[in-house]
Amino acid sequence: MKRIRLLWLAGILITSGGCDSTTAPDGEGRLLGRLEGEIWRGSALMDFSDDTLTIHSARSADQGLEHVLHLRVVETAPGAFAVVTQAPPGRRSEYQEILGGDGIVYSAVVTAGTIRFTELDRRRGRASGTLSLTLTGTRGTWRFADGHFEARSWRDPYER
Repeated sequence: MKRIRLLWLAGILITSGGCDSTTAPDGEGRLLGRLEGEIWRGSALMDFSDDTLTIHSARSADQGLEHVLHLRVVETAPGAFAVVTQAPPGRRSEYQEILGGDGIVYSAVVTAGTIRFTELDRRRGRASGTLSLTLTGTRGTWRFADGHFEARSWRDPYER
């Protein structure tokens, strides 16, 4: 039993990189947290369109399965932001599991969410902060907790 516990802890340290840094070495950005208790270590790319900030995070899993979060955030008042929960498909915040790069095998809608920015710089294409989400789908209600992100724009800031 001790051996299994030690192997499990070693696996967590190896997959987590042994540190809390949210800065990806390639400058892409990173989103860290827990989805239903499972560690989420994914990319974090963002884009602004009018009053909406989109944050996209993906992490790969075994057997070609990719886990993806699409978050849409709007400014409701100066300095106050809300995660979009009520919108048509393609414009709402949601979680997806994608097989083989294009086949969606599971989808859950974000029904509630809290986001707090520690940095939001449209000009430089950077955002960082914390988040928590509630997702609802056919597998029930899930929680994304302890979320910390540093997102980078997928567009070149000089092309705007």
